[in-house]
Amino acid sequence: MAEEKTHSWTTEETRALIDWRTANEGLFTGRRNSSKNGWEDFVTSSGLSISARQAKKKWQNLVQKYKELRDPPTGKGVEAGGVTAANWQWYAVLDAALQGQHSISPPLVVASSAATAGGVVTPPASVAETAEASEASADQGPEGSRARKRLSERESLLEFLKERAEREEERERLLLEREREAQAREEERERAATERAERYLALFERLVNKF
Repeated sequence: MAEEKTHSWTTEETRALIDWRTANEGLFTGRRNSSKNGWEDFVTSSGLSISARQAKKKWQNLVQKYKELRDPPTGKGVEAGGVTAANWQWYAVLDAALQGQHSISPPLVVASSAATAGGVVTPPASVAETAEASEASADQGPEGSRARKRLSERESLLEFLKERAEREEERERLLLEREREAQAREEERERAATERAERYLALFERLVNKF
């Protein structure tokens, strides 16, 4: 197999990848090949000259970096000017995307000179699981996938009942219109018959008067 050409991701492409992956969580259902098919959909819709594998790898790298910055090793700091949750441009975007909420305050990371005094203040233990873990568990058929399926079935049933009710209303409306039209035709026939009878009676009276 030919070696894939390295792709240099721009800021716009990276943001588009994150937005698309977040908006299309439903494509990653846990069914066989769902992840592969989902990333192929991204490649097709984005028009980028990349493979589905490259798109998936980029997403995994972003998630891994987010995870490392969210939960830095205790007792270790970073050199001044290093990448932290506070200055990495994708941390807040991924935090909102992966946790389904607006960005929370990133973990405090201090320079290595302060490492002996505590180094790193880690975030709360209640932080949500990363999208990488979610995607891995999705490939194994998560409970969330079954829940989405049940929700989809309920929505389909409600849509069916709604359409059925609309068809019944339309049928009743048509029947009512037909009844009104039939009644109007009957009234017209009765009026015409009355007019004919009146004309015949007037003609008969004129004939009688002649004699």
